[in-house]
Amino acid sequence: MSEPSGSHYAADFTSVNAAAERTCENCGVTAVLKRMHSKDHSKLGRDLCPKCYQYYRNKHTTVRRSSAQTPKVEHSASHRRVIHKHVAEAQRGRT
Repeated sequence: MSEPSGSHYAADFTSVNAAAERTCENCGVTAVLKRMHSKDHSKLGRDLCPKCYQYYRNKHTTVRRSSAQTPKVEHSASHRRVIHKHVAEAQRGRT
């Protein structure tokens, strides 16, 4: 079965810069960064180099969130249908 020209795959939507090296927000080292979430849900987390990430992960005052602490948002069925429609249109290039 041949694919139509211009078809899209999940790989087309994966960020090219996902593994790009950037500057650590803590120490300034250039590396592939990891995201450290803030313990305050209203604040953004930080992008840290592996060394700083491991330091904060092992720090005794670090608060780990369980999945039970993560706020769950329930959407109505109509809202889910609208989201599904928008995603499908974006994947087909109709945005």
